[in-house]
Amino acid sequence: MNVVRALLLLVGVLPSLLCHATAHATAQDDDSYDAWTAVFDAMSPGWNGAEDGDDLPPLISPEDLLLIRDLGSDFGRVPTDAERAALDRLSVLMPLLEDATATRPFTAPVDEADGWFALLPHLSGIRAASQTMNAFANRDVADGNYGGAMDWVGRMLQSGGQVAQDEYFISSLVGAALARSSGGSMDWLIGRGVVDRAMAADWLAEYEWIGDLNDPFSLANAMAKERRVMVNELGLIADALDAGVESERLAMLESVMGEAVLGDVSSDEIRAELTTLDGYFDDMEAALADPDRGRALETLQAIDDEIAASDPPLLTAGLLPDLVQLMNVVTSVERDMADRLRLLEGLASGRLQPAALRNPAILWLELGARFEELPAKVQIAGLRILDLFPDSPRARYRLQDSTVETDPDELLRDDPDADAAETIWLTGLDSIGPSLTTLALDAAAIDPEDFKAGTDGAGPAILNAELERFRAAGLGLLIDAHAHLDLAEHLSSDGPDSMDAEVQRQIAVDEIASVIALARGLISDASLSHILIASDLIHRLADLLESPQARDIWTDDVHRDRLMTAITSIPRLPALGLAEAREADLDRLVRHLFSRSNGDSPAFDAIERLNTLSADAIYHIAAASESIQIVPADTWFDESLAPETVRERSTPTEIGSDEGYRPLRLLASLDEVLDAGLIAIESPEMRDAFTSARTRWRVAPTAGRDALMRLQGRTPPLIGVRGSEALNRVADLDRVARDARDAGR
Repeated sequence: MNVVRALLLLVGVLPSLLCHATAHATAQDDDSYDAWTAVFDAMSPGWNGAEDGDDLPPLISPEDLLLIRDLGSDFGRVPTDAERAALDRLSVLMPLLEDATATRPFTAPVDEADGWFALLPHLSGIRAASQTMNAFANRDVADGNYGGAMDWVGRMLQSGGQVAQDEYFISSLVGAALARSSGGSMDWLIGRGVVDRAMAADWLAEYEWIGDLNDPFSLANAMAKERRVMVNELGLIADALDAGVESERLAMLESVMGEAVLGDVSSDEIRAELTTLDGYFDDMEAALADPDRGRALETLQAIDDEIAASDPPLLTAGLLPDLVQLMNVVTSVERDMADRLRLLEGLASGRLQPAALRNPAILWLELGARFEELPAKVQIAGLRILDLFPDSPRARYRLQDSTVETDPDELLRDDPDADAAETIWLTGLDSIGPSLTTLALDAAAIDPEDFKAGTDGAGPAILNAELERFRAAGLGLLIDAHAHLDLAEHLSSDGPDSMDAEVQRQIAVDEIASVIALARGLISDASLSHILIASDLIHRLADLLESPQARDIWTDDVHRDRLMTAITSIPRLPALGLAEAREADLDRLVRHLFSRSNGDSPAFDAIERLNTLSADAIYHIAAASESIQIVPADTWFDESLAPETVRERSTPTEIGSDEGYRPLRLLASLDEVLDAGLIAIESPEMRDAFTSARTRWRVAPTAGRDALMRLQGRTPPLIGVRGSEALNRVADLDRVARDARDAGR
């Protein structure tokens, strides 16, 4: 592959490159290129054009490489017998690949003076070798050798970092593609909990360069080299035109761009364009070297727009690859790598357990439990920050029923100090706040598609402790983000660039991005209850991001890019996936109804008979199955149930201790998540009615269906409305983000 064709065809190569998705080095300063040549010689003699290699048979069969190619791009699949046989024959490559990936430095003998005629034959060889290493890793997984699989995955990533050192755009792109492929395999291993603490620590020590580099795929250096090559090559074409001699460089350019595009271009026109492009090149180099990838993308997009609008059009614009797309691809890979490193560091340090990495819901539940165990005074302060806790008889009843240690009137009274709630909250979280934020970032780093809750087969989860803790996790983070933004606003009085204020804003942005990840996870695990919780979090998230306190995070390039990326990731499903959630809960409800039917006929026609029910009806019936009734808030409050005085108790020794009091779980309560003036109350009568209807269905399906229909309640439509409103709020956030970006240009 010569450089000019790689450069001009870069955009077309992007999709194909990205669709495929422990020996320690003893001399880290050694260059690995010579070791790679042994791999290339074994795989494809004559790969570098050497005549003496044309007649040599390959050490391994091209047919074997072709056979295991699919295995190398389908990680986790058990190898077939034929593939295992091929892998056995390919094992002669293993020591060669281990040697080639033992060190990071890589210097291919590409002479920059060759310009567009420089060849990069090693790129295709390393891509083929990467697929082979992935196939070896697949075999190790099938054999239970997860440490061996981790080693091969690390070597794949190493090969990506090596080729990027060519400092050509095509090499940077190939390096990012290899990193993405190895990352997919790594995610498979992490997501199944097979990476233990020792394996993670060894892997991080072996490939520590990944976390040490701001530009692991050498984009900035590639821009500088591509600039030098382009200026030199076009200068040679201009010189040839002045001399009136034929130029093979001009012929190559015409063969790619077309003679009609170039026309009768003159040397003066070429030199004039080089002068014009010189300023653009300076800005491109600065953008690709900018560690703030969001700002870099905006700069590149502005350059792209300006070049496209030039009059007359710049002929050499056709030589520039789509740097915006290239930067987007590489930035995406870098972010994935950062998340992966975070999880590996968590494993290596013991902060995370392997089981948690199979499902982020485990970490979100842990976070919610820690928020719901906060002292009552702190929880009430937090709810006041979000204006969620009313002074009402029901609130007083809940406080007294929770046997808190403080007079409810004292907890509920308005404090004359407007900042009291933020102060109480931040003081209450002073020692544990950083660990809660870290836990949230860990959970957010795991693929939200792995989010699974309520999978015990007991029926559709409507209102239970598990779901309440998801809400507690989201609300707790939003409260904390709000408090830190308020604190940042106060600290900014010391100056607009106050470092203390920036620390507070960074904490808030981390927590806001984590809440978005939680909402994505809830939406991905289709459930009507999840739609309600995600809707509630999105509404409150939008309120925060549209508030004056959030102004400074929108004007900061880094924070704005982080939030825009997070917001863009929210699925744009109608009503946040109402149709999918309704179908999933209906299926769970039917399974719950007929879990003991063993194939009786009612089980087969149940979905057809219930399929006419609305999402709200299914939600009400499923709630009844869990002894829950959804009613208007103003129709229920039994004053006689509220004790007149707080019960006697001893002072608790610790939060959550059985000695003294049980924690007040206000942040975890689902009462307000129903919103629309509705609450959920325990109702054994509803459970009895549900059981009776299920029994009647087995005997007389029509009568049983009618009995179930009577359980659906008479409340206003809720779930679809809330989901649609939340989706509108997401659109509002898109607009806010775009306006902030445009204002910052």
